[in-house]
Amino acid sequence: MTVVTQQNVVGLRRSSLYSMVAIMLRLTLTLISIPILIKSLGLAQYGVWAVSISVLNLTTLARFGLDSALSFRLAETRAIAQQTEVQRVLGTSFVLFISIGFAVMLLMALASTPLATVLFSTSEPSSTPRMVLLVLAVVAFLQFWKQWAISTEVGLLRYDMIGFAESIGALVLQGGLIFFALLGSELVVLSLWYCVATLLTLLLHQKLLSRFIHLNLNPRIHWDRQVAHLLMRFGATQWLSILGGTLFSQLDRIMVNLVLGPSITGLYVAATSLVSKINELSAVPIEAIVPAMSMAKAQGQWERVLFVFSRAQRLNSIIIFLMVAVITFGAYSIASITVPSEYTSTLAMLIQIMAIAYGIYSLNATGYFSAIGLGMPGINARWVLTAGLIYVLLLSFLLAFYGLTGAAWANFAFIITVIINFQVARRIGITPRVYSASLLPFVCSIGFCWLFSVTLMSQPLWFQLAIWLALTIPLALWIAGRELLNELLQLVRVLKTRSHGFNHDQVQVDLT
Repeated sequence: MTVVTQQNVVGLRRSSLYSMVAIMLRLTLTLISIPILIKSLGLAQYGVWAVSISVLNLTTLARFGLDSALSFRLAETRAIAQQTEVQRVLGTSFVLFISIGFAVMLLMALASTPLATVLFSTSEPSSTPRMVLLVLAVVAFLQFWKQWAISTEVGLLRYDMIGFAESIGALVLQGGLIFFALLGSELVVLSLWYCVATLLTLLLHQKLLSRFIHLNLNPRIHWDRQVAHLLMRFGATQWLSILGGTLFSQLDRIMVNLVLGPSITGLYVAATSLVSKINELSAVPIEAIVPAMSMAKAQGQWERVLFVFSRAQRLNSIIIFLMVAVITFGAYSIASITVPSEYTSTLAMLIQIMAIAYGIYSLNATGYFSAIGLGMPGINARWVLTAGLIYVLLLSFLLAFYGLTGAAWANFAFIITVIINFQVARRIGITPRVYSASLLPFVCSIGFCWLFSVTLMSQPLWFQLAIWLALTIPLALWIAGRELLNELLQLVRVLKTRSHGFNHDQVQVDLT
């Protein structure tokens, strides 16, 4: 029992490390590409591009939570060694993803002309936005297929494969976008490259699944109506939380575009694209707890559930703090290399406001993924949807009266989702008082960080760096705590003594 648990813990940590390395690469590529795209395309065209990508991202709502349902069900069935059920889950989910993805592609293609007219009515009359949306409709279908592969890899705990494929895909995508933007290419060319890069990433995922897990698909793929019902029922509840999150992460750009135009939208997107990495980077390693929680629950290991939750919360907090510290202190420098000089101060202000909002909101990752892993998606649905609706109402009001600054402050509405953590903690035996105390180091550190970054902005850079180091390092150690630091050191030692790669003997699934 002890040996198995220890292996699981090491595997969970290793999965988190793979995910961290992959997201760090994608983060670096994104940070490099944003200023290049803005300066090559101009703020107005960058705004059109960003809004078009938001329309593409809104199509993820049509997954109806099936990605989370697939990962949860696959991990659960593997935990109780039901190989036949694993085959039914994979086969049925594949049919669902492909069918819905194809329907979304057709719908988006048919709606491309009216969408372009409504969204970009203030732009010069051009067929470019319509053509971009047509190409992105194909991308939407490819992303549905790719998400099936990723959700399968999550359920099988193959984060190494996800990290490898997605890192290569990000390198191809962002590298191509930068290349074509520097050449002065039209947005249609960028969208075509987006399609090519997505296809290549999908093929890489499929190659890895086929080669290293022996997952083979053929036209006679198995369909099971009961499995489809179970997946859709779980996904429907999860979909409500996805709806709230999508309102927060994508609809804001469209609303800013409609009220303030593409140029201001480009400035807003530049800020959100940067600060949203706080949520992405901090959430990626925590996502590994979904199958871990599902397996532990299926086997009745509630002590392990508590252990995973506590460690995930600590890891999530330390990553968030470090990113907020870097972004808030470097806001002006980041803004100066991202946009023309006349917009530098405005962008720096937006970054500092939104970094704190995203930092606190990102705490919900531990509770969010724990709720999925424990089979309680209703908690996520309740609070993420509530926060999303409040956010849209608040954004509408603040955007109308306070413009761009109001849009930035509206992001604080999503902090409501941290309630998810408290509810999950209570379900697994942690009282609200104890859980609140565990967050105290993080909350105090974020407050100190923001206060000093704002007051020291006018000071020389060398002085800011000295204060930043003197403040950030001890606060980070305070948040991490002795236990987490010892575990991270242990993980490094384990990885040094073991060689890792794609193991051929972990799981074999044949859908023939």
